[in-house]
Formats: sequence, C-alpha cells, structure tokens
Amino acid sequence: MMKAIFDKIPSPKKFPLSELLLAVRGAVPFSAQTTVLIKKLGGVGDAVWQHEQKLDQGLKLELEWREIEELSLCADAAVDELLCILGPAYFGIFDASFMFVQSSDKTLEARVSSKFENVREAPDADFEK
Repeated sequence: MMKAIFDKIPSPKKFPLSELLLAVRGAVPFSAQTTVLIKKLGGVGDAVWQHEQKLDQGLKLELEWREIEELSLCADAAVDELLCILGPAYFGIFDASFMFVQSSDKTLEARVSSKFENVREAPDADFEK
C-alpha cells in the first residue's frame, strides 16, 4: 500500500517537501552522483516552470539530487505536484493533496513514512502509465 502523507506546513509551499526528500535520501542507496527521474512536476515560480516546460514538450527530465533539494527550498517557487522515481521508490506530491511514498520495498516505505505524523495507507498507484 502507498503511504499517503498529509503533514502540512503553514506557508505558501503547503507541503514539507524538503523533509520528504531528506527521509527518502536516508532510505535509498545514495551517492553524490544520484539523479532522480521526474515524471510529473507542477507548481508556481520560474524554477518550477522551466522544468515543467521540458516535461510538457515530452522530454525526459532527470535532475541531480542537489537540484531537487534546491527546488524544494527555493523561496520563489512552490511545488504542488511531483512524481519522482529513485531506485525502487516513487515519491512526491499527488495533485496538490498529499505527499506520498510507494515502493515494492515495504521497509523503505515504512522508514520514509515514519518521519511524518499524519500518514495513511492508500491503494498503490500505477505510476508506469
């Protein structure tokens, strides 16, 4: 089952995306050269829109981990839709509603979701569509 994370923060960003990234980073094999495949990205701000345009053009979008962290912390941007793939983990923000982590590795799911307070199980999504 997917772990749906409903933790929020009182800011225009709404979601503690940087905390989700930190939790994922601690749960998956990681190196300085780690890149993340981005399948969906939406929100406001130039930093988001320039990457979103690439996806709209049908281009493959892979970002270095550092770039994703910078995007999550950027004062002039807010991400409200995100689907990342890193190894066996799918994670991000679903339709401006909640953050999530889903993996065939249930220990990984549990490690990531344990860092949050408001977590519910939801049916797994088919992210390969």
